[in-house]
Amino acid sequence: MKINMNSKMKLFIICNLKRKDILPSPKIIAKLWNQTQNNKKNHITHTSIYSWLETGM
Repeated sequence: MKINMNSKMKLFIICNLKRKDILPSPKIIAKLWNQTQNNKKNHITHTSIYSWLETGM
C-alpha cells in the first residue's frame, strides 16, 4: 500500500488524525497532503486513507 511505503505520508496522516482544531476526515487529510505535494505521484485519495485505516495499520 502506498501509505505504508511513504513514511512521511504515513506520519502526516497519523498526526492529522490526532488534531483537535479540525475534523480529521480522510477527505480533508488527503486535500491537505496533496496541496503540499508538487509531484502527482505523491498524491493520495481519501478512499486510500479509508482503506489503509480499515487494514488496522
